[in-house]
Amino acid sequence: MDGRTHISTKPGRRQLLDARSAAEHFEIACRREPAESTHWLNLATAHRDLGEAAAERTALAALLAIDQTHLLALIRLADMHQQQRGAARGEYELRVAT
Repeated sequence: MDGRTHISTKPGRRQLLDARSAAEHFEIACRREPAESTHWLNLATAHRDLGEAAAERTALAALLAIDQTHLLALIRLADMHQQQRGAARGEYELRVAT
């Protein structure tokens, strides 16, 4: 090794454990301070890192209930919707092609 840090785009076991720990931490924080939008955003991020789309969507919805103009939450929900549409379209195209 040359001493440089290798950064991987795929989550490793440690990253997943960190994300699980973060999700648990922010779930507690959201219960204690439900009006704090930053907690909800961090919870959504942890769920995204874990690949838990439904939980991410729930956290983003809670954040938007507090602040309907939260730009990052709106962008993330739009991105999730676009991915879902793309996946559904891909499944349809696959069925039509076969």
